[in-house]
Amino acid sequence: MILSIDKDKTYTFHLKTRRKIFAIFCIGACVISVILAAFLILIQAYIALLIPFAWIGCCVTMLILVKEHSKEYIIISPDGITLLGVKERSKNIWNNINSEQHILWEQIQNLGFSTFGLNPAFLFFDLTDGRCLKFPIGYFNNSLRIIDIIRKHVKCSNLGNNSRYLQTRFPDDGKK
Repeated sequence: MILSIDKDKTYTFHLKTRRKIFAIFCIGACVISVILAAFLILIQAYIALLIPFAWIGCCVTMLILVKEHSKEYIIISPDGITLLGVKERSKNIWNNINSEQHILWEQIQNLGFSTFGLNPAFLFFDLTDGRCLKFPIGYFNNSLRIIDIIRKHVKCSNLGNNSRYLQTRFPDDGKK
């Protein structure tokens, strides 16, 4: 199914549904593991109690890891792009920007994305003021659609991978 892309429409992409799905899955797995643990106690298979406790540990770990990237979003509008979850390059380090960033299309000097396998992993923004921003687009299920919408507003090149991009953008990295 090919969806048309309107340049004058605003598109919003959130990661909230992924967090809800993981939470439902983890709660279900924890309930099943508690039932399994009760059954194992009844049949006095105490050594097998490690399995349900491992499930509970995995579920808690998944919830913690998913929470890290649960608030990120991207809004593509006719006047620019708004992002939450951006990292800015300062010297040789990517620092988190904990606030919403609104970038006008005129402020973008170069835009590209890196890939991990077949799917896009990061969007890289080279701004006219010299800043370089990185946005983790790989967490979104519809990352290719996001890139198609962005291409309607600004040229977006596929840069391949992060290291190639960083070598072309910052050739003196690691030489200091």
